[in-house]
Amino acid sequence: MKRRPQILICDDDEYVLRALEIKLRFEFSVTTCQSVLEAKQILASQGAFSLAIVDLHFADQPHDGIELLDHLNRIFPSVHVIVLSGDQSVRRVVEAHRDRKSTR
Repeated sequence: MKRRPQILICDDDEYVLRALEIKLRFEFSVTTCQSVLEAKQILASQGAFSLAIVDLHFADQPHDGIELLDHLNRIFPSVHVIVLSGDQSVRRVVEAHRDRKSTR
């Protein structure tokens, strides 16, 4: 049996996590988490994923998606990333992607 690509989804919104998981679970192996700290623990125990879907803003948490992107750049630079953001300013999203590209 062919192994399905693994996706890590990190977002503090439970509804976003569930919706993405429902949509992707038939074609991919999906792991979800609601904090940057939890994502780092998952990455430490499971290793690299094919794709990480990362929210930039985590309400009421000391860490944000930029920190997770930095971690992925250092530890797993080959992981593809999709950034989610409810922020109306595109600037922060563009900066996050620019920072990621410059470290590859």
